[in-house]
Amino acid sequence: MSDTQPKLAIRTTSKALTTEYDVMFDRDIDNSSEFHEEFYTMRQAGEGDIVNIHMDSMGGACSTISTFEHIKSKSSAHFHGILQGKAFSAGSAIFLLCDTYEVGSLAEMMIHTSQQGMRGHSQEVEEWGKQSARGARIMMELVYKDFLTQEEIDRCLDGKAMWLDSNQIKERLANRETIRNLQAVAEAKETYTPEVYASACVQDILEDCIGFEYDPIGIIESMLEEVKASVEEELSITKAPQEPNVHFDGSVVFFGETGFNVQEATRDDLVWIAGQLGIVHAWNISEEKLRKRILDFFTEE
Repeated sequence: MSDTQPKLAIRTTSKALTTEYDVMFDRDIDNSSEFHEEFYTMRQAGEGDIVNIHMDSMGGACSTISTFEHIKSKSSAHFHGILQGKAFSAGSAIFLLCDTYEVGSLAEMMIHTSQQGMRGHSQEVEEWGKQSARGARIMMELVYKDFLTQEEIDRCLDGKAMWLDSNQIKERLANRETIRNLQAVAEAKETYTPEVYASACVQDILEDCIGFEYDPIGIIESMLEEVKASVEEELSITKAPQEPNVHFDGSVVFFGETGFNVQEATRDDLVWIAGQLGIVHAWNISEEKLRKRILDFFTEE
């Protein structure tokens, strides 16, 4: 600081770009009126913020699930579910409504349909029962779709309960993410057609060529040649004569006494297997595509 400036002058400032909130659901999940503080905190989170939902609950009220779902659906913050212990009943629903997940090694989950009761005239009880059943199905379909199969959802609605340990929870979360990613790709393809994609690529190339003063026709022709070469390499599959010690039983490929389950093999294993079988592939081929190539190798006539 120079002698000409006041000694108390503040010439630098700082501010937080994001905020991380921790919200505890570590008790019985009573009616939403008992969670004013938690819901108020969640409503303060904005774009770029993270809301950690710490879950360890035996379950509770459907009204609290409904309030949580509404707040999250209107929020631009990222909700991260942390399953520390039990996520039973309503606890499982709130946890699964988050965006990303963290599951403890000893975590447990129980899923069932709602349990309710009321008093009144017989007609009122009957109508309430019908509405309760409709509401239970709507919630089950919204929360547990792709995490449970449709058959499992129907069983829960029939009064059964699903019990899951930590590994089963992790496996189902990973499977749900895969399903939803595929659904997102399919939805994108409906509007982002090959024609739209090609048009966007051409516009990008033209803009770059104008900036660099390149010939766009020459650039596109060169790209086409490279694409053709890559596709030819990608599609070429050479079958090498199989040695007597190579055997495939429908799921496991054996090289002598060493066996690899093709569906569970790592990418490195798949690359090695393809090399042993003489299957030519691009260096950056996807794991699933390479897996299919190996399976096709044994199933093609």
